Amino acid sequence: MLQLIIMKFNKHFFQLLIFTSIYLYSQVCMAEELALVNNVGEEYYYFLEEEVVTPTKTPKTISKTPAIVTVISKQQIKDMGAQTIRDVLETIPGIGITIMRHGKFETEVRGIKTVNSEKVLFMIDGHRINIPITGGAAFLFDDIIVANIEKIEIVRGPGSALYGTGAFLAIINIITQKAEDIGGVRIEVRGGSFDTWGTNVLFGKSIGELGISGHIDFLDTNGAELAVEEDYAGLIGQPSEAPGETNDCLKKKDLSLNINYKDIYWHNRYVEKNRGDYIGVASSLGDKSEIDLKQWFSVLGIKHTVLPELDIKLEGYINQMELDILWELFPPGFLGVYSNGLLGKPQTKNQTLGVEIQLDYELFKQNMLTLGWNLERIKQFDTKHTANFDPNTMMPLVSFQNAPNWNKNVTRRVWALYAQDSWNITDDISLTAGGRYDHYSDFGDTFNPRGGLTWQIIQPVGLKLLYGSAFRAANFEQLYNINNPAQLGNPDLNPEKITTYEVELDYQIISQLMLRLNYFNNQIKNLIVVEPLPTGELRFENNDGTTKIDGLEMELQGQIKGGHYGYINYTYLNPKDEDGHRIPDVALHRGNLGLNLSLCKYLNSHTKVLIMGKRYRADQDTRDELDAHVIVSESLILKNLLDNFEIQATVFNLFDEDYQDPAPANTIKGDYPRAGINFLFEARYLF
Repeated sequence: MLQLIIMKFNKHFFQLLIFTSIYLYSQVCMAEELALVNNVGEEYYYFLEEEVVTPTKTPKTISKTPAIVTVISKQQIKDMGAQTIRDVLETIPGIGITIMRHGKFETEVRGIKTVNSEKVLFMIDGHRINIPITGGAAFLFDDIIVANIEKIEIVRGPGSALYGTGAFLAIINIITQKAEDIGGVRIEVRGGSFDTWGTNVLFGKSIGELGISGHIDFLDTNGAELAVEEDYAGLIGQPSEAPGETNDCLKKKDLSLNINYKDIYWHNRYVEKNRGDYIGVASSLGDKSEIDLKQWFSVLGIKHTVLPELDIKLEGYINQMELDILWELFPPGFLGVYSNGLLGKPQTKNQTLGVEIQLDYELFKQNMLTLGWNLERIKQFDTKHTANFDPNTMMPLVSFQNAPNWNKNVTRRVWALYAQDSWNITDDISLTAGGRYDHYSDFGDTFNPRGGLTWQIIQPVGLKLLYGSAFRAANFEQLYNINNPAQLGNPDLNPEKITTYEVELDYQIISQLMLRLNYFNNQIKNLIVVEPLPTGELRFENNDGTTKIDGLEMELQGQIKGGHYGYINYTYLNPKDEDGHRIPDVALHRGNLGLNLSLCKYLNSHTKVLIMGKRYRADQDTRDELDAHVIVSESLILKNLLDNFEIQATVFNLFDEDYQDPAPANTIKGDYPRAGINFLFEARYLF
């Protein structure tokens, strides 16, 4: 199988990788010489033996972790000039970021992407932030600020054996800075293209065993306002605002407060966004749409060592999301009767109350048993719809008034039990096995096991053999959408299921140069898709076949003392749907290059290159495929001119590459436009 996949590699792409590997190696060697000359520090940014907590819920070194995991540190995030979590994720092998018609950014993982990114579990400090209505975190947290992040642990592969629903393709755990990491107050001011400005205050203070930290962040931008030549309204012969521009405006508040005292912690976060709808939910431009979103969570917990061999963690939490959207589906003049346009205003609130208990017990030396119990009440309420049309007949209403509802108030209850045993059989061999049983009040039961073997074969070579299954429960849109002929809910939906096999080979080429190569095989069943009913309406259904995706991921990471480091990664995909056809709109080849040089004590340079292969259309789509493209970004940090003060300038899409993300056929002419060259400047001061 591996030989078959390798034979399919794009020749030119493979040549590019060989060239850049040689280039990176030479630059790393050159950087080592510069480090000796400049003597600018001893930092290392890639650690084979760094501890991670996400894959097993207990600290474990990467080499012994039964998962494919990548860690991005706060220093790397700062060096690359990342502004949002998206800027970081697009550098990870197997992960891609694309935009949708109404401005959501899809997180594609290993060839699978959906509007809501509901097959990826997002967490902040181990607390899930996916919302019940969509199942994902895209609406609120796709542009989460990175200024207060300590590190990000990205786990590719199934994680339901510990985390339940949504940990389907990947887990993104955003770990924030603690009071001792900050040690004062840092103020950041930023501004740049598209009339963008923002401020961030990050604070942290430790007083004995009490730690208080948090942040306050504000952002205001007009967005790129990209050209759209023709939209769906024009395509169907209705009045249209095209040619026109995308509506990318965004105003955002992002606040957090974390308090830690001895073994007790209380973590809180609040995010509020008001944003435009990019092109529009009906793929038609307009100027009336307004998306208002709020989400907050509070987590109160204690983690205590009861006995030398026993730790207990008890946690209670509440999440609440409020959605209030005004959609202008079509502009004024639609059907000749809607003088103000076709307008709808869906609203709802989601609330999750939960408690979790986890026990970590060392059965004997080098053997850790983890047991856990989780209980949640998930409630949707205040669901209503105001509109100037009847969604069933498309006939106008007397005024903008209460209309047939778009969804309903509902309560889902979940309880789960999980167990995991991790055993370091020898210094070189570790075995992990476990599983989780979930019971849902709406669809019933599911059990998801996992297993993994890690083996340090010889000193520079390590091997991982991994197996796992995961599930993704249907979200409230898929279950309960009503009065919507384009997407009718189906309360009889079963959860989506995935089975994954992975093999990873690690090779420490030299002391500071690491190669990781992994092969994965995903088999997905019960995929939820939209299918036509005999009446012509479209309803969510589980498909009958199996989607099969396998591929290769390669990472080459080099590090040198003094802030010099680089990376190359490459992903090859072989994505096939349940009928054996290639999954459309997904690049079979994707790569990233990065090089960071600490040029002197005053200047740091970071170059980031994203290489996207061709993206092919669906079989029945006669449009040309989307061409491959290369996006280069450059970030410079000027530091040490004044104590605790630095300036950073970042240029995104340095060579002004004209590129797009794929749009469905017969919707938007020219696909979804993406921003050209743009700039951001930041000034930071630590008190």
